[in-house]
Amino acid sequence: MSKKILVSGSAGYLGTVLVPKLVESSYEITCLDRFSRGVDDFINIVGKDVNIIKKDIREVELSALKDIECVIDLSARRKSNDDSKINDVFDINLHGRTRLAKLSKQANIRKYIRISGTNVYGQQEKIVDENSNVFPSTNYSKANLNAEIEVLKLNDNDFDVTCLRLPSVFGYSPYMRWDQAISAMVMSLYQTGKIHVNGKSHRRPFLHILDFVNACQIILKTSEKKIKGELFNVGSDDLNYDMATLAIEIKNSIDKKIEIELNDKPDTESHTVSFKKIKQVLGFETQYKIKFGVLEIFNKLESGILKIPVK
Repeated sequence: MSKKILVSGSAGYLGTVLVPKLVESSYEITCLDRFSRGVDDFINIVGKDVNIIKKDIREVELSALKDIECVIDLSARRKSNDDSKINDVFDINLHGRTRLAKLSKQANIRKYIRISGTNVYGQQEKIVDENSNVFPSTNYSKANLNAEIEVLKLNDNDFDVTCLRLPSVFGYSPYMRWDQAISAMVMSLYQTGKIHVNGKSHRRPFLHILDFVNACQIILKTSEKKIKGELFNVGSDDLNYDMATLAIEIKNSIDKKIEIELNDKPDTESHTVSFKKIKQVLGFETQYKIKFGVLEIFNKLESGILKIPVK
């Protein structure tokens, strides 16, 4: 089992939850990130028992990967409507991540776990699985898909590549993302007592952040025969929602008077995902439902642990 792990993009929404859990499991963690919020702030969150490489993924050198046994690649430029950042999306999410995978192989690292997203499926009416055609509709999802393709090409007898397609991830993190559907709805109801739904018929799968961590832990412990060159949707069939039903679920999770405002804006990424493969092959099952994540975020907002971002 790999014990020395490099987590790229470690100072983000996912990484600030994943890294401490891996340290608790006795892995030796190296954190690669630009650390835009500062290294000290990150160390206060994850603890001192990590190695730090403050570097852009596009500039990291081969020497930084010495003695690493596994790479978990979380690096990504978020979605952006700013045309000036479109090149960054491809430069980081496609070229930067492919470069890191190639360096990892060159450094004789055994295992590479590539984090992707179910957004690559795009707009589809039928239930999709890992064998379905994909129709990415945004620059973000196109870069995700192309990086999957390029990284999986590197898989061979000496380099084990596994790609994980994540749904919309929800739940508390020290570095929250408020642009995700559940987080945005909870923030809205906390501020206004109202949940705004832009597209009531939009369909998305969801995954709690701690279930993401559990999936990574399973991959790290699983024999290469089951995961080499494989692609897994990570989640549970019962966490596929349309936005109207999701809003009702969130409302019912909070013991307060809440109004729901439903609109029907067009969508280009509605999809329902099957998670049978990861359950059958790896025995993975989610543990956290929507209500748990909603209360988790709402209670931390009420207590002041979480602050509403200032625009």
